[in-house]
Amino acid sequence: MDLSAYLPSPSQTSNLAIAMLTMIGFAAVGGALSGTKRDPLFDVFTGFGAVTGVMTVLGVATDIPFSWMAIGFWSSAALAAIFVLYKSDFGMKLKSLLKLRVRIVILCLPILVSVSAMNASQWDEFSQWLFNALYIYKFDLFPHNDLPKSPSVFPAYPHGNQLFTYLVSYASGDFVEMSVAYGNVLLLMALAPVYVAMVETGRGISTRQMDGWFAAGLGILGVTILSTTFVQKLVFTAYADTATAVLFAVIGILFWHLLNELADNARNSSTICWQFAFACMLFINLKQTNLVLLGILVLAGGGVVLRDPKICLRKFLLCLPTMLGLPLIVYFSWRFHVAEHLIGKEFYFLPSDKWSVDRAFDILSRMFLVASKKGAYFGMMTAISIAGIWCFVTGRGGRYGRLLFMSGAVFMCYWLFLWAMYITAFTEFEATRATSFWRYNIHLGLLGALTTAVTLGMLFRNHLESLLQGRKHLKTAFSGLIVLGVAATPIIFNHKVRIDRRPQIEHIRVAGQDLAQTLPSNTTLAVFDPDGQGLAALIIKYEVLGFSAFDPSPQFVYDVNLGKSNWRKTASLLKKYGVSHVWIHQATDWYAAGLGIPQLRSDGSTLVKKSENGSWQIEEFWPYKNYTAPYSLPD
Repeated sequence: MDLSAYLPSPSQTSNLAIAMLTMIGFAAVGGALSGTKRDPLFDVFTGFGAVTGVMTVLGVATDIPFSWMAIGFWSSAALAAIFVLYKSDFGMKLKSLLKLRVRIVILCLPILVSVSAMNASQWDEFSQWLFNALYIYKFDLFPHNDLPKSPSVFPAYPHGNQLFTYLVSYASGDFVEMSVAYGNVLLLMALAPVYVAMVETGRGISTRQMDGWFAAGLGILGVTILSTTFVQKLVFTAYADTATAVLFAVIGILFWHLLNELADNARNSSTICWQFAFACMLFINLKQTNLVLLGILVLAGGGVVLRDPKICLRKFLLCLPTMLGLPLIVYFSWRFHVAEHLIGKEFYFLPSDKWSVDRAFDILSRMFLVASKKGAYFGMMTAISIAGIWCFVTGRGGRYGRLLFMSGAVFMCYWLFLWAMYITAFTEFEATRATSFWRYNIHLGLLGALTTAVTLGMLFRNHLESLLQGRKHLKTAFSGLIVLGVAATPIIFNHKVRIDRRPQIEHIRVAGQDLAQTLPSNTTLAVFDPDGQGLAALIIKYEVLGFSAFDPSPQFVYDVNLGKSNWRKTASLLKKYGVSHVWIHQATDWYAAGLGIPQLRSDGSTLVKKSENGSWQIEEFWPYKNYTAPYSLPD
């Protein structure tokens, strides 16, 4: 095995270091904004939200280039770090947290090395997420009517993650397409101490005592394997699902802390409200439907308030403007920009005559079928929901009962929301298959994991703690196994981590990069890929349009390829769109016959060009490496 293929280059190592420094900068800003009474567990999330939220509002309301905002961020992060260090009381609590974070970073080094060596490889990365980030990097502004059209399928999607990519890329000096993947891993690492804190809550520990290697390993396991929703193709990519899950868990736990503060008549509710607001500025700016999740969470929390006599409704209502004001400013700023410049460029409801109302129960049946295949997650959330309902009805459960009800209520309401969306916003083909139902549920997985962590703490206190008491060697061995497993798993299963190591994808990307350098600006390019489902065309589109000038740029025709159809129809489309070049991913005899080329080689991909007399000729050829046909290997 060529080990060098799995190790990062110097530039990739530098890019990862910049991403880590950016997160540290967020932590500094979050700490400075949240005040000295804050819980520093949440500094990274509050700073991330505040910085990207301000960039979004300024990007919509002004013509200030993002490069100026990036300079402003790095300058303010340095000042914020000085302020936080000056104001912080480095007592046992903060020292314990810093020690835990350092150990988490050390244990995560194998996975960080693997991810830093990766390249983009997944469908939605090439269709929208990378284009959205690349666009603002190229133009220093959000897409709008006075700029060239974005090649993204959904340029109106929120840009919270893409602004992180911008900050990393600006500091790097080149576009860093894996920035969001780095950010996903770093966000999970930042959430790991929160998981440990929830276990401590279950154990009944008031001050943080779990800062050793066992705690670090447990925290990492808690937000990955034990979360029941860890999916490599979502975490190690530019998808927004991981960040959504992390931030939803964060604002869910902050909301729970607020309710507990109100129930105890404590005086720290204002700080928690501001932390919630700052973190929510990012959450609301990650995915189009996150506003719905926020609304469900607020309603679930409101249900706890109405049921719990210890919580004053008036005080709770007074908290809401602080909690929701800034996130809604960010949300409506982006909605205004979409309405002015990007209308119709996002996911939307279908006309009512195309709703799948008559298939509603078929869709629901399919949702249950998908759930039955993901028993760990759905079993966990179902148990939480049942326990939460029992706590709500009986008025028992105390502080933990509030969290159980909130998590369970969100889960049940989100099911109903997704069911409604399948009926009203998806095509019948997609709806009856409950497309991406498992993926959407991942958004709740980390909140469920943090809720379950309290139960684990209780089980440890009631059963394991007495067993390990006085058995130092047993405790050390148990801790060693956890730490060894966390550190060794990414190395042993590196082939599972490196989802980008697919010969077909590497081949397409190389071909696309060559095309970006050679195709003239007046080119109209089409892709022929008879056995493919569209990924090859997306990758070629990304490489050609992304890394040549957007204006002017080669034109890309997406819908010419008709699979194994008749040449007459294909030829009419080539003429209709004025196609001048065709990249053939997989050769067939009828392509060769239709194009009038004596023979197309079957052991590689080919670029053919239309000459002035209307005939087609071979322009360039890329041989397959380590395979004989594009779909002879599993993707």
